[in-house]
Amino acid sequence: MAILSKKDFDTPPNKKASSGPYAGLTRYEIVQKKIDDKRDFGLGSNGSTKIVGISFDPKTKLFTYRKKIGKKEEITVPIIGAKGNICKDEDFGGGGGAGGGTLQTALAESAQCMWNAAVLAHPQKKFGDFTKTMLKTAWNQCEHGSGSFDLAYDGLDESWMKSGFMIAKELVRLKYINKTHVFHRGSTTMKKIYDQRKSAYRNSDMTVVSEDKWNPGDIWAIKKNFDVSKLDNSNIGAYNKALSGAFKDKTVIGISLKLVKRNIRTKVLNETDQRPDDLSYNRGLVKGEKTRTTNFFSNKAGIIVFDGQGGGTMSIRTSAEFDSHKIEIVLKTARGGGCGWGIAVDIVKGTTGKELPSNSSLRQRANDILKGKDSEIKKMWNMSKTLGETYKLAEFKTQLMAQDAGWIHSKLGALELLYELETTTKAKKDKIVNQIYNYAGSELDTSSIYVKVYE
Repeated sequence: MAILSKKDFDTPPNKKASSGPYAGLTRYEIVQKKIDDKRDFGLGSNGSTKIVGISFDPKTKLFTYRKKIGKKEEITVPIIGAKGNICKDEDFGGGGGAGGGTLQTALAESAQCMWNAAVLAHPQKKFGDFTKTMLKTAWNQCEHGSGSFDLAYDGLDESWMKSGFMIAKELVRLKYINKTHVFHRGSTTMKKIYDQRKSAYRNSDMTVVSEDKWNPGDIWAIKKNFDVSKLDNSNIGAYNKALSGAFKDKTVIGISLKLVKRNIRTKVLNETDQRPDDLSYNRGLVKGEKTRTTNFFSNKAGIIVFDGQGGGTMSIRTSAEFDSHKIEIVLKTARGGGCGWGIAVDIVKGTTGKELPSNSSLRQRANDILKGKDSEIKKMWNMSKTLGETYKLAEFKTQLMAQDAGWIHSKLGALELLYELETTTKAKKDKIVNQIYNYAGSELDTSSIYVKVYE
């Protein structure tokens, strides 16, 4: 993504966005629509600092906003260029990435319901054969909690539409979905499934696990006229068993979606009581995998490389300045689930007895480093050496002091976790990686069955 420039607004005059949820509107109109719709703006080329639009004057091109986090004063800047520093996000037709924005994600998920119904109704048709009328008919056969057909049809990038078609074809081929199903995204019925999990956990005298960690189904295929309230939720074990039975007889199917482009893979998770325990820690990286072109200061992240389950990586970083760290499984076209810093702290403490620093502590230490506190700088340098870095202390300090506090905060948290993994026993390394992986991938002992579609 990039900063909104004059070219984005005025070349040609009154230039319109060609993609995104507001496709067809001029960028000036989109600014006002985002304010009216109470949708966040972002600052910087990656939009990581979220702001709330207050007003926009189309004559002077001045935009007033306030930050979502931090001081609440209102700031007025030109909407165009470096002084405004407004991100050209997916709402303006910029790159939303595989994850996209909240509205983009909702539309993509609802579009998947539509494609499922459309492919089942016309199994022989190719992607280009589906007319707008055919797709709208399929959309109306599904249960959507939000969004509209026109917004999805006109606003979704073609890559998401093609992905929806390909996934639908594969789900039909593998007989996960059929004509007896109604497809749900955010519907009352879908919400009831997740509400019932709360009762199931409480009836088990257990802390209620978040929706996506219990079951990350983005859409659900549910047999017509089936009453989900009939599923036994007397305790979490009974509820998961009932859903497993409903999955196997094709009555209730939770489906987790990722953008696919060529090679579709599917996997049923939590089908049995067994959970992945064969992962092993391979190594920690603090300069990315392409070591010839990157160095310690090239990015603010750290990487866990693991073996087992086909091998892979987990990224450790913050998504915005001073946010709490998140550990995410990295897939080819999307994120593969995440584990928050608080969970990681609990996992490490439960495994090694040692406690990783809290986010507030990491923020304080990052600010101390930027003020030149030698003990903190040397501590960070020593951890980097354990991870294989060869900087002399003076050079390390010079480059570190050229970063901002948010960068230091992110890198410091990644170092702390990687350092703990590097310095503990092999058995404990592997246990930590397995537990993070299972949490991130919604494969907890009390998580329920679903089919994951990904590339």
